Amino acid sequence: MVIRVGVAHGAIKNAGDYLIYKRGFNLLKESLGDIVEFVEIKRWIPFDDKNLHLDALIILGGPIVSRKLHPQAKNIYNYINTHQPNLPIIAFGIGISGEKFKSLKEYFLDNSSLEFWKKVYQSSKLISVRDKITQEIFEAYGITPYLTGCPALYSNLSLKLEHEFKQNSNKYCANNILITLPNISFFSITFPYISLYSLYLTLLSFIFILFSRFLFPDKKLHLLLQHGAYNFSHKLLSLMAKILGFKIINGAYKSIDEVLDVEKIDLHIGCRLHTHILFLSEGKPSYLFNLDNRTNAFLTMFNTPSQNFSINGIINLIYQVKIDLENNTIYEKFKPCYTLIKNEYTQKMRLFLHKLRKYLISLSSNNPSRKNSTKYI
Repeated sequence: MVIRVGVAHGAIKNAGDYLIYKRGFNLLKESLGDIVEFVEIKRWIPFDDKNLHLDALIILGGPIVSRKLHPQAKNIYNYINTHQPNLPIIAFGIGISGEKFKSLKEYFLDNSSLEFWKKVYQSSKLISVRDKITQEIFEAYGITPYLTGCPALYSNLSLKLEHEFKQNSNKYCANNILITLPNISFFSITFPYISLYSLYLTLLSFIFILFSRFLFPDKKLHLLLQHGAYNFSHKLLSLMAKILGFKIINGAYKSIDEVLDVEKIDLHIGCRLHTHILFLSEGKPSYLFNLDNRTNAFLTMFNTPSQNFSINGIINLIYQVKIDLENNTIYEKFKPCYTLIKNEYTQKMRLFLHKLRKYLISLSSNNPSRKNSTKYI
């Protein structure tokens, strides 16, 4: 018996979303490929195919747990209500959005978002989350998720750090340093507010680029734009970085590990959560700025060196990198994080994938046998 399972992902343009999609889908195929026919679904596009006839649907990663019903969640909700109201739904490695909130029990602003996640939970009892804050929010509303970390932490089912970081008597050589900037968008319903905030982020990014070059004049510096240089701000920042000798890397429409030769990059400093996750998964140091609730949620779980993305924060974090390199203290700063991933979260991920496999097998008795394949809509 082969089970027909939709995999709804959110990889539109951002290289970080493509990393979630690539690594998460690999984990699913490696653990379930012998019993599942996968139907890949682009969840940002409304899908209304009444002939899908899914046996289950997996929501794959991303910050889709938003205070109001996320547009991508709405597409899933509409499909279920219209075509398969009793469809079992599994969430795999999801997290909260970057929106601010006062308390756990005040997270959801409307009933539609809360009811959607209750429906998901009641359909399968299988929700896995990427951080403790998302876990605590769900628990405050009577939903009990599994805490697995983000699927992007693991490139395959061996669930191990790709290149485990070792302490060395010699100084850690960081000849190639990657920096990442926040995504700066000037388009929103609340245009005046977002415009001012975007200008502020652009100014901070200028300072970040300048100070990085000032403190590391002899290093090879690289700038990764996960969304590409798609607006005036990114183009201006890219031009400035290029003048200062940075290598510019366009990450749009590909996974981060496809646009970066991580083997040749020694260290990351920046704002992008999934570049941070990629470096940790490769056993390499990464200094992440705490930019919003997404980065804060991850940093509360994996305590790595960090500062808020502000003028003082930029100066302090880059100085910390310089001091850690000079004093050869990088290993002691990152060892607790690597140990936590290796000894605890690999087991949590294995447990969830095992439960998911058992659950899907339990559904198979009523399903016709189908040829194993991956389809796209």
